[in-house]
Amino acid sequence: MLLSFELMMIGIITLIFVAINLFVAIKILAKYFEVRDKTFLYAGLAIIGIPLPWTGVVLNFISIIFFDTIPPMELHFFIHGFYIAFATFFWLMVNINFSKISETKRKKVIIIAFIITIIVESVYLTVLFTDTTILGTLINEIQVDYAIFSEIYLLTATIVNFSLALWLGSQLRKSENEKVRLQGKLIITGYCIFVFAGFLEVLVPIISVIIFARILVIFMAITFYGTFVLPKWMERLFLKQKDHDVLEIKEEYEESKEVKDDAEEFFKVLSQRRDITEKEVSFYRERNICLVCKGKVGKDNAHTCTECDALYCERCSLALAQLENSCWACNEAIDKSKPIRVIESEEERIEIITKSEEARKKNLNYIVK
Repeated sequence: MLLSFELMMIGIITLIFVAINLFVAIKILAKYFEVRDKTFLYAGLAIIGIPLPWTGVVLNFISIIFFDTIPPMELHFFIHGFYIAFATFFWLMVNINFSKISETKRKKVIIIAFIITIIVESVYLTVLFTDTTILGTLINEIQVDYAIFSEIYLLTATIVNFSLALWLGSQLRKSENEKVRLQGKLIITGYCIFVFAGFLEVLVPIISVIIFARILVIFMAITFYGTFVLPKWMERLFLKQKDHDVLEIKEEYEESKEVKDDAEEFFKVLSQRRDITEKEVSFYRERNICLVCKGKVGKDNAHTCTECDALYCERCSLALAQLENSCWACNEAIDKSKPIRVIESEEERIEIITKSEEARKKNLNYIVK
């Protein structure tokens, strides 16, 4: 089964668009596993739904190219529309994360939205397995003429998602941070491109126009990548060089100030040193609690004194080794390669802790990268 040149172009460009969107979604999901912020999780799951109205075309295209057959329409419309309502729900979750509504109202909104999502998906599946012509019919080997039901379904999802994107973009643009404002502009631009391309396909169903519209939505995927990941090259491209340099200097200053403030707070903990009994050492060790900060100690950040087995978290162990280098329980050296020292003043102690904190944060940033 041979495809015409125009249909081959539509198939290839649509495949590229779907692949780029899925790549962007995976990158955003990967960001969630780095920082554990659920906004990235919801955004990644939502962006998976953006190319789905075109995946039926991709399915038909691949099936014809490799297997010389057109797949069942049930499969076509399943991957085309089943996940769209869930994607809209996840976009709502992204917006809720940025909203300032109370926890009680938030739970109510999520429950209501989830119930509506389940109802919509149930109706869609019922129609799908009853009669696919209610959703649409093939007009050529890879494209479908959508029926009224599908048009209403897709139009409603587009309006809801576009409204959510506008609200989210407006919230981001209110930020004092230049980068966050840029991210707000990118998501609004991306969805405007998406809506324009969608209406262009519907209103001018000419092959050349459809190809142009599919190319446009590829740029939309790039704007979404910038919204949630914002790589350095995109910052340099869209932010003025002067603003970009000032922004980097400001971030470095804020980070150094944060480290200093953190060090001073940490000093208050370390300054509370007192005589520790063997019973206390044993008590904290058995319960995996740091002897200094009283925080929970995990397997990956546990450090014990080689003399008395006193338990410290990694941060406190590093700080103590930089300071007196003396165990709180037995007064032996924590780092055997360094001598035990006496700190003359509080200023000297804070300066040492600050350097220790800077080293710790640089090490963490290196590991994340």
